[in-house]
Amino acid sequence: MPTYVIEHVCSDGAPRYLIWSTIVDAPLTFGCTLDNIFDVWRERYGDHGVQVLKRNLASHGFDSLDDVVVENRAGKNETRLSRQQIIDYYLERRGDPDDPPLGEPWQ
Repeated sequence: MPTYVIEHVCSDGAPRYLIWSTIVDAPLTFGCTLDNIFDVWRERYGDHGVQVLKRNLASHGFDSLDDVVVENRAGKNETRLSRQQIIDYYLERRGDPDDPPLGEPWQ
């Protein structure tokens, strides 16, 4: 299952990045710098994995939050968060990092 690197420009004008897992349908990281993303990637996949990621980003660019937000389980109790809730909580880092917001229940 793929993992995406999402880029989003936050309200302060700075780009922030998420590693998004399609296994859990939620971010694996909070909004990070690109260097932080490479560090996390290196821990998971080693130096070769980082080289592959850099090549892929150079040729394909970053994924969009819009590509993954539709079917997410990023909220408390695996509820579906809105795009804005994901931006506020995971990218802008508003709220308690151990207490994600409650989203819409899956039906």
